[in-house]
Amino acid sequence: MTKHVYTDQLTLNDLQAYLDDRLSSRARHRVERILLEQPFYADALDGLKALRQNGASVTEQTTNLKAALQERIHASASERRLLPLWLTAATACILLVLSVAIYLIFFVQPPTTRPAHPTGTKVVEVELTPVDSLKGVRAERSKEKRR
Repeated sequence: MTKHVYTDQLTLNDLQAYLDDRLSSRARHRVERILLEQPFYADALDGLKALRQNGASVTEQTTNLKAALQERIHASASERRLLPLWLTAATACILLVLSVAIYLIFFVQPPTTRPAHPTGTKVVEVELTPVDSLKGVRAERSKEKRR
C-alpha cells in the first residue's frame, strides 16, 4: 500500500469559486482532481452546498457554531467537576517537591572536606628563638649536660 503525499490544498475561496463557476478551465480541473483524490475536500464541498441551500452564510454559521460550543463547554464545566482537577494538580506538586527533597537528603552526598588536622596526629606548639640567643641556649645546654 503506497502513501500519497498531498501538497496541493484547497481553500474555502477555491471551493466557493468552484461552486460559483468563476474558475478557469485549468483551475477547475485542478479542483476536480483534488476532490476525486481526497474525500475530505469532497465532504467539505458537500457541506458548503448544503449551507448555500439553507441560505446561511459561512461566517454566520461559524459564529453560531462557536456560540453553541461555548455554551456546551460552560454547561459541562461545573464547580464540582473542576475541584478534583485543582486537587489533583496540588497533590502532584506536593509529591514532586517531596520526592526531590527525599532524593537530595538520602542520595546526594555532601562534598567531603579535609579536616585541618588529620585524625590520630598530635599538634605540637614550637617556640622559635632568634639566632643571637642561640649561643646562650647552647651554653646552658652544655652546662646541664655536665651536671
